[in-house]
Amino acid sequence: MKTCLKVAVLLSSILAIWWGIINQNPHQVAAQQKDINDPIIITQAFNPIQGIALPNAKIILTDYLGNTTSTTADKTGKFSLFSPVTHNGIIDIHQELNGLSGPKSTMEIFKAIIISRCSTTELVLSCIATNADIEIRTETGAILSQGKTGSDYYYTVDITKVPDGTTLTSVLKSGGLEYHFSYTLPPVPPKFIVTKITEYELEGIGIPGAFTSIQDDHYWMENDSDGSILLQFWRPLSLGSKQFFLQEYNKREGHPQEVLIGWSQKVNPVTAASTKLTGTGTPNIPTHVQTENGRTIGRGQADKDGNYTITIPIQAEGTKLRVFQTIAGTEYMSTITVEKNPYTLTPTLYQIGNSNVTGTYTGTDLDQITKVVLLIDGVIVKNGVFNNTTKTFQISANGLVTNTNQRVEVALFHGNAELKRAPVTVTARPSASYTVTPATYQLGTSLVTGTYTGTDLSQITKVVLSVDGVVVKNGAFNNTAKTFQISAGGLVKNSKQRVEVALFNGTKELKRATVFVTDAYTLTTATYQISSGYVTGSYAGLNTEAITKAVLLVNGVVVKNGALNANTNTFRISASGLVTNMRQQVEVALFIGTTEVKRTTVKVLGDFTLTPATYQLGTNNITGGYTGNDLEAITKVVLLVDGVIVKNGTFDPATKTFQIYAKGLVTTANQRVEVALFNNTTELKRATVAVSSGGSYSVTATPYQLGGSYITGTYAGTHLEAITKVSLLVDGVVVKNGTLAPTTKTFQIYATGFVTTANQRVEVALYVGSTQVSRTSVPFR
Repeated sequence: MKTCLKVAVLLSSILAIWWGIINQNPHQVAAQQKDINDPIIITQAFNPIQGIALPNAKIILTDYLGNTTSTTADKTGKFSLFSPVTHNGIIDIHQELNGLSGPKSTMEIFKAIIISRCSTTELVLSCIATNADIEIRTETGAILSQGKTGSDYYYTVDITKVPDGTTLTSVLKSGGLEYHFSYTLPPVPPKFIVTKITEYELEGIGIPGAFTSIQDDHYWMENDSDGSILLQFWRPLSLGSKQFFLQEYNKREGHPQEVLIGWSQKVNPVTAASTKLTGTGTPNIPTHVQTENGRTIGRGQADKDGNYTITIPIQAEGTKLRVFQTIAGTEYMSTITVEKNPYTLTPTLYQIGNSNVTGTYTGTDLDQITKVVLLIDGVIVKNGVFNNTTKTFQISANGLVTNTNQRVEVALFHGNAELKRAPVTVTARPSASYTVTPATYQLGTSLVTGTYTGTDLSQITKVVLSVDGVVVKNGAFNNTAKTFQISAGGLVKNSKQRVEVALFNGTKELKRATVFVTDAYTLTTATYQISSGYVTGSYAGLNTEAITKAVLLVNGVVVKNGALNANTNTFRISASGLVTNMRQQVEVALFIGTTEVKRTTVKVLGDFTLTPATYQLGTNNITGGYTGNDLEAITKVVLLVDGVIVKNGTFDPATKTFQIYAKGLVTTANQRVEVALFNNTTELKRATVAVSSGGSYSVTATPYQLGGSYITGTYAGTHLEAITKVSLLVDGVVVKNGTLAPTTKTFQIYATGFVTTANQRVEVALYVGSTQVSRTSVPFR
């Protein structure tokens, strides 16, 4: 939102004002000049200077240095030229024609007449001169007002009876010149709507591009292009007080409107089933509800506590509503969006011939429900009864619902307002009722069996087996025992098929039921290591003797039949040359004849070796080599310390070598150090790393006199150049590093303040990097 600061015009400094539709129109000048001595008419007193003189006269401007600028008026007397001086400069102006010269007049380069204020009743002009003659004419030439400007440069005109759209021309006579200025009176702006008002700011809706302000304050805020108002106060206003505000558009102010500081309103949620709108606002105030397009749909009045209830027609979900309170002529507005219907209505399936349509319902305000009705083909045919405690209903439908082609619905109502409607599913009256109960079918067995019941078993002419919606086999049935059986050999092949049994009367289906199909067998395979020769495993089930073969599948294709041992329920399938890498999908399946009855995945591992080199403490890397029959399966090599992965390494498939950074991770020869190959998250091979300290070291401490400054001693070893530090430990904690003298193989460590009693456990230790290679106790004298 743009901000515009409008200040009152002061005598010492008149600031430029946004002109809007303000214009100076030379076509509205009342008369032409007739004499060389007549005053020149100025219609624009700033660059370019514009006005009316004698036709074809020469117009001359002269500045204080004597510099001149001139132009020639046209045949109507109109002229335009730029002054040699800038804004607020002083110049002389005169005209010459046919050797005659008119009087010189002095003028200031400045807007001679501007609008200071235009209210509903008066027009206030700010003029360039005090105590100057001025008159205001209408577009017909009639004089509306005449007089003199005040000592404050202002002149006020009563416009109470001037119609909107009237063009007023002001004629100011000063310094031998006439200044003309025209202004078309715009309509009075309407009042704005308040949407929020606190002690700090006002929000609302007004005219796009208009300005809004507190009355008699000089801080104006421009409305947004959509009319939104956000006026922030430069000082807080008192809550509960009443303040007058103005809206100005095209330089004209609207009627002052009183605003209650701190007004607020809470509108309760409205749903697509609501017939009432409730809320809380200012007590005892008229309140009304409009749709977004401005249509009023309900009116009410807030009570002494500010609460109101307004009857409204049911609105569609998502409709935006505006709730207004009108206080002292100012409208205050809150908006709300209609929420979804809070009611559900669930009728049960209705069978023609039944007495009642029944069902359940739910809702957030069940007290709103006044009736439940039955509709057939869109017409209400029967009222029903409902129970808000059990949330159930029933409506008598016998003789009303006669066929399945009718459109049958039930609806909840509040009075005459429909709250919710739902369709009723209608089924035809059966000639008889039946049940059919198939037994669970186990894959690989011969028959689908089961039982059935019915009110008229003589109607049953056949029982059939259906697989995936297609009838594949007729069966036999016994009305005395009420049992059936259907041969399913080779027809039901897996538990994912949709298997059903149906009773028929001729071609008319009487009843259908689903057959639950179970896998008959379990199949367990051993982990297969590439090149080991055979995939093996075992199987179990209720009818294992029916199994005829076990096959090996690679990537979904059968590649090999295996051998079965019926006595031990085991199998063996040669996989040599068929399973060549870990990325193949390897499976084993059991068959009965050509029917697959069970399949399971085989876990495959490659055959790998892993040979790490001995690691010397303090060095950077653990290295080594590896081999295997499926090297492409290797995705990473890792270092493990005491069973925990601490670092990933790099490997080179071309040289079959690896290296892993270990410095600082492997610190003593007592740690359990291992390396492992992985395929993603599957470990392929693991090997132990031998850890060497890299040499033999010893350290000897001189007996320490309690209170002495230093602990001293000597050290020895195979690689003294590798020793990096000597440290003092008190009760197992390093407290101070010392200095080494490699030439004399001696050391000293500052001990004052660290060793304080002979009861402490005092030690010194040698280090190679961060690896401790020798440690000894310090004796006391």
